[in-house]
Amino acid sequence: MTFIQNLISDDIIYALGWTMIHSLWQGMLIAFLLAFALYFLQKRSARLRYEIASLSLFLILVSAVCTFIWLYDRVASAPLSALLIQAATQYFNHHLPLIVTVWLTGVGFFLLRLMGGLAYIQRLKHQKNRPLGDYWQAKMRTITQRLQLRRPVRLLESTLVNVPMVLGYFKPVILLPLGAVNSLTVQEVEAVLAHELAHVQRNDYLVNIVLSLIEVLFYYHPAVWFISANVRNERENCADDIAVRLCGNTLTYAKALVSLQELHPT
Repeated sequence: MTFIQNLISDDIIYALGWTMIHSLWQGMLIAFLLAFALYFLQKRSARLRYEIASLSLFLILVSAVCTFIWLYDRVASAPLSALLIQAATQYFNHHLPLIVTVWLTGVGFFLLRLMGGLAYIQRLKHQKNRPLGDYWQAKMRTITQRLQLRRPVRLLESTLVNVPMVLGYFKPVILLPLGAVNSLTVQEVEAVLAHELAHVQRNDYLVNIVLSLIEVLFYYHPAVWFISANVRNERENCADDIAVRLCGNTLTYAKALVSLQELHPT
């Protein structure tokens, strides 16, 4: 008996191990269909592409859950030895405990990394930052009203960030790099604020945590990382579209992005 077999029953090891194996072809199929769909949706709205990409990621999770339930029900209703002979090759059946052990180890690592990231976010929210002046607070309230946001959003200037960002869901905070408002025109700052407030309006922070948990579970799957990259890219495109619509000038927003890049070159 291996260590993992002492902690988890053979039925669950069987269902988990084969769920992971089946997720490889399931995820690749979903990723292929997504790539096919995105190719034909290049001229459609970023919001549509974002929703399809997000749905694809959730579909991988749903298919895995359904597969696990189906496999577990089968193994519970039939002798394990007979089921293994019928359902799988002897090689994989022999190594299922190792496969599950490696998967759980990876999940633990990536979960710790996610928790560390969330802890760092709390540091950013509470350390080495300060509220921007009343002028900019008023500007932000104006944009907030135009977006019909009801949640209060704090606007802070931080020495710890190089790019604007939104942190938190229930009490969202917008952090701007130190000195950013002095390096941009008023219109450019408004465009940046519109972009960040668009993330608040769309609940992107909360959705991103959920998607990050899916990435933790399927850290081994290249299709999941491909889909996640598309989700993040289209999420930014959605916020860009809202910012451009509010500021009414694509060039202004583009200049703001260039100015921020020049302020903190990578």
